[in-house]
Amino acid sequence: MTTFNFNIDTNKINFNPNLFLSNSPKVTPETFFKEYSGILKEGIQKHFDPDFITQKLFEFSSQHPQLTKLFNLPTTYADTRNQIVKPSVDTYNFRLQNMAGAAQSPTKLQTFGDKLAFAATTVATDMSSKGKCYRGVKSALYQMGINLKGYAAYQAKDQLLASPKFKTLDVAAEDLNKLPAGSIVVWDKSPQKPYGHISIALGNGQEASDHIQNQITNGNKYGGYTVFIPQ
Repeated sequence: MTTFNFNIDTNKINFNPNLFLSNSPKVTPETFFKEYSGILKEGIQKHFDPDFITQKLFEFSSQHPQLTKLFNLPTTYADTRNQIVKPSVDTYNFRLQNMAGAAQSPTKLQTFGDKLAFAATTVATDMSSKGKCYRGVKSALYQMGINLKGYAAYQAKDQLLASPKFKTLDVAAEDLNKLPAGSIVVWDKSPQKPYGHISIALGNGQEASDHIQNQITNGNKYGGYTVFIPQ
């Protein structure tokens, strides 16, 4: 007989069956966590079948690869099953308390940088566009009480220099992918890039603006850069 170990109170999960396996491209980290939790609750309450739960989790996470990476969740069927089942003791081991930590809801984040990175991830995931980096970063900073002006990314530099929330730091270009969460990189304008570029580091080697991508470390097309570290 299979023994179930519950690390959470499933009655407290806000499970909406209409969100089950949603294809919406605008799923945020918060709703992703709720839906992922909902799949587990559905499996616990109705199926008690590790293969069923694994398949549903894998299907859902495959639809949202960026958030799956953010939560540090498995990306293959086999790894998904291994995460929820301990074959040695034949036990479901739901790791939602770890996942909740990875989700980093705004109420649990401790630092300004972490909160900003969370906001940036939400905005970038929602926008999923290109060419609107300043709009995305402005939206994330606005949630943190910082209202940037202007229409071009390079214009953020002087405004951030005047902000008590950040300090500048000299960082080699090849080390930009090591920046802590919430750091901002402003790339100056150039003839090739008249608007410059701006992004918020997520602390995992990626950057967020109007989409999420690997941190730019080779900005030869830009006119230099300034790094702002959250205080």
